[in-house]
Amino acid sequence: MIRQLLTSAVVLFATPILAGDPLSVCIGPDGAMRLIETGFFCKKEETLKKFTEWEPGFEDKREDPEVTSLRSRLETAERRLGRLDSKLQALEFKNSDSDASEIHSLKAPFEVTGKAGKVILRVTDEVDGNLGGGAQVTIASSTESGYGLRVYNSMGLVVGGIVESNGGGFAAVRDASNRRSVVIDGPSRRVSVFDDSGVNAVAGLAAESRGGVVGVYDQGKPIAYLTRSQTAAGGNVTTLHTSGASAFSAGATAAGGGEACVNRMTASGERGTCLGIALPGGLNQ
Repeated sequence: MIRQLLTSAVVLFATPILAGDPLSVCIGPDGAMRLIETGFFCKKEETLKKFTEWEPGFEDKREDPEVTSLRSRLETAERRLGRLDSKLQALEFKNSDSDASEIHSLKAPFEVTGKAGKVILRVTDEVDGNLGGGAQVTIASSTESGYGLRVYNSMGLVVGGIVESNGGGFAAVRDASNRRSVVIDGPSRRVSVFDDSGVNAVAGLAAESRGGVVGVYDQGKPIAYLTRSQTAAGGNVTTLHTSGASAFSAGATAAGGGEACVNRMTASGERGTCLGIALPGGLNQ
């Protein structure tokens, strides 16, 4: 601004002026300006003007206060980002250099939610054994068992899980109505499959003193077994009445062959009839 005024003006008088000194200018009625030395006065028809903070060869470069404020805030933000970047680099270095066996603890209870806000996982001290309380998966103890992992369906009903029970592991899979389907009992070494009611077992697998046993049940009562023979010579198949009475049994013998016995019901009463290796093709009554 000052440079433009000085360029367009007719300077009638000039005196060397030191940088930083105010400029005293007399402006005539026709707009012509002339510099005067400090202590001199303008003519009657002229007007005196003083310009301060002037530097020879430079325009006024004072910055807008709002721009200055924004620049200061930007510089502060850049410094903070620099410190944060340094901390992140230090953390990455620590993680990469840390012992793989180092354990980082996280205090329960806490939840992990999905994009829609649904609770995917809840870790807490105790939950209802059959209801998820809005979570899809829980890790907690219950009033029915020790700590375990339980999975729930969209209705909030438990459909499967593995928990601590009687000092061992217990796993179960249930249908959509929370009825038992398959149960694995670790302490007793048994696997049970249930009917639609979820109450009665229809098949099972167990470990007993003689070895493995596969059983078939009717209304919870055993009606057939597949197991090792009593002589430990091979396998044995046995069928039962729902009353528990033996109906048929066949298996390997210690002599290296096999035998089969049937519990016959005749007019004279119950009779045991066996087919043995001593009488091939015949009946030993």
